[in-house]
Amino acid sequence: MASNYKLPLEILDVNEHPALAGQNLIFTVPVIIVFDVDGKEIKRFVRNFSEFEVKNFLERVLKYKHA
Repeated sequence: MASNYKLPLEILDVNEHPALAGQNLIFTVPVIIVFDVDGKEIKRFVRNFSEFEVKNFLERVLKYKHA
């Protein structure tokens, strides 16, 4: 999905990087955190979410951004 929208994607293994997970307040998985261009979190999908929810959010944000 990230490649379809040409968005950068970083995958974090919380077991290998517990300090970084803590800094981002990741206490459960899976988590998708969407950041704006300034690095500010604008949306967080936690545990139970669908691909449709993520896609719908990205389409709304990207349309708004380009408006």
